[in-house]
Amino acid sequence: MSEKPLDRSSYPKTAEESSRNFEDHLRLVCPHWNEKQIIVALDDHRKMIGLPSIADSNLTQTIRNWIEITSGEFFTRDVFEELDIPKDKKAQVSTILTRLIPEGLIERSGKRTGCFRRIENELTKMDIFNAMTDIVDIKLPFGIHNLVNLMPGNVIVVTGSKDAAKTGFLLNVAADNMDKFKIHYFNSEMAEGELRRRLELFEDVPFADWKAVNFYERDQNFHDVIVPGKGNINIIDYLEVYEDFWITRKYIAQIWRKLKGAIALIGLQKPMGRDMGLGGEGTIEKARLYLSLEAGKLKIVSAKNWKGLENPKGKTLTYKIVKACKIIQVDDWSTLD
Repeated sequence: MSEKPLDRSSYPKTAEESSRNFEDHLRLVCPHWNEKQIIVALDDHRKMIGLPSIADSNLTQTIRNWIEITSGEFFTRDVFEELDIPKDKKAQVSTILTRLIPEGLIERSGKRTGCFRRIENELTKMDIFNAMTDIVDIKLPFGIHNLVNLMPGNVIVVTGSKDAAKTGFLLNVAADNMDKFKIHYFNSEMAEGELRRRLELFEDVPFADWKAVNFYERDQNFHDVIVPGKGNINIIDYLEVYEDFWITRKYIAQIWRKLKGAIALIGLQKPMGRDMGLGGEGTIEKARLYLSLEAGKLKIVSAKNWKGLENPKGKTLTYKIVKACKIIQVDDWSTLD
């Protein structure tokens, strides 16, 4: 009589499946055990077959879920802060992050310890044959819009040293475009009363007309509130960064990803004597137009899509401010510093 072959189809295929089967068995044969006793026995079994404890496994999944919705670089400290993990689990979190590297979920990034980035291998195929080539009919101070073409989804960065009229520039953009676009102005430094007094200084804009502009109080995480879509202009006055200035480019990229056809003007502080805002050259990466304001001088630092044959990069002019809102051009454009 021949032996009947073993049916292995019901055998657990993974260690996790074996752990689940063992848990089901425990609950069946030990109905009087409480949850703590079940977990202790289950953890012993998981250790024996090379799996982390239940608590470690849950923490790993929590961190994995957080990483999967994170873009760009992050630090170990971000994991603790975002997930409210106790500091005494530092070694455990470091071990989990290290284990996620060979899985291809993250990789070490930069030269600083504890810096990682999620590997973003998702691709969106570009449909260039049905792509829209619209030019956004936006007005910019000093007729800058006559020198460059701006398209849906573009970012404009306006850097300025202290008292260089960065806010005046951005408010003028709002005033000049409120009749054709939906303007969303994110204000980080003025209270309502101060903002009202500033708007009342515009002699050519009746105060009642400012109802067309949506003003919001906001000083961080602008990418969470960006209004996407064509016809929207998001003005950020301004993007504040107090330390780790290199991370500014990450914030700009996060804003850019949310635009989906909208335009963003982003104000940045900059050191005296430099063209780049705090964060350095990384802040220019996503900008299709990059402007620098300092001591009555405006400079086009970068312009990606210019009108005509001449690149306006490097062009400068001088200006003066009247009543903290009216920007008056003093001379013509020049290519001399």
